[in-house]
Order: sequence, then C-alpha cells, then structure tokens
Amino acid sequence: MRIGMLDSIVPDLINAEVPYEKDVCCENTWIFEFPIKCDGAEYSPSVQEVSLETQLKLQATIQRCWSDNSVSATIMFDKKTESDQLWPMIQKYLPQLKGIAFFPRTTETVYLQRPFEYISKEDYDKRVSRIKPVKWVNAMKKLSHGYDQLFCSNDSCELPMP
Repeated sequence: MRIGMLDSIVPDLINAEVPYEKDVCCENTWIFEFPIKCDGAEYSPSVQEVSLETQLKLQATIQRCWSDNSVSATIMFDKKTESDQLWPMIQKYLPQLKGIAFFPRTTETVYLQRPFEYISKEDYDKRVSRIKPVKWVNAMKKLSHGYDQLFCSNDSCELPMP
C-alpha cells in the first residue's frame, strides 16, 4: 500500500513493525507490505484463479454500487490465454472504471514493488509473525482534531493549513 510519508498513520504502522520501503517512483511515499492469506476453499479464490473479465466485472460493480469516488484496482491477466482479450475488455469496461492497472500473472519478480507478490505459506507465517497489532495513536489524534472532515465536494476539499 502506497502512503505519503507525512500521513498521520505512517508512525503507527512503523511502530507496529509493518514492513515498508521507499517508493522507487515517488520520492515522498512509503510502500507498506500487508501479507494476505489466501489458501483454497476456506478463503476467497486467489487472483490467479479469477478471469480477466470477472475481475473487471467485480471492479465495475464496486465502482458503481459502493463508491462515488475513484476506486483503483490492479487487474491480473494470463499472458498466454487472455492477452487477446485485453483491448476488447478495456473497451467494454473502461466507461465504468476510473483507476485501473493491468499486470500479467507471474510468480517471477518482473516489476519492482508490484502490487501482488505470491509467497509460500512459510514465508507468509514468517512475515505476519513480525507485525505487531497496530495502535492507531497518531491517526486517532488526527481524527480527534476533526481532520477527517475535510469538507469535500465532488472536485475539491478544504484543507487545514498548518
């Protein structure tokens, strides 16, 4: 998850030892790592098992029914079986979507800081064991000062000046 370095939740995440690193594309942004468990029928199917079109349908539904703002998503596709479907699917769903990126499915490290990384159960357990419960101290201070109410309208927000 990309978070601006000055965001009030950054110290809370760092104190909880959530793994993070500097964004290679944006000098004032941290990237925090949140391992997510997904293994079989007990959980939701992994993105490896969901077709390109199903991911786009879900994203369009979320955008239409859940949010009045831009919902971003990373859509994964199989280079061998779905590449020829990319352009037709973009034409079909783009009018319903606001923020979208496409990445080929792979277990190899092809892109720096890609949004999804496939890891083993052992690696997942190891990573999760290092993270402490997050104490939202700084985030709560921000909320208690009313900064969560930014008086936003469709295209602008009033921001408190320090």
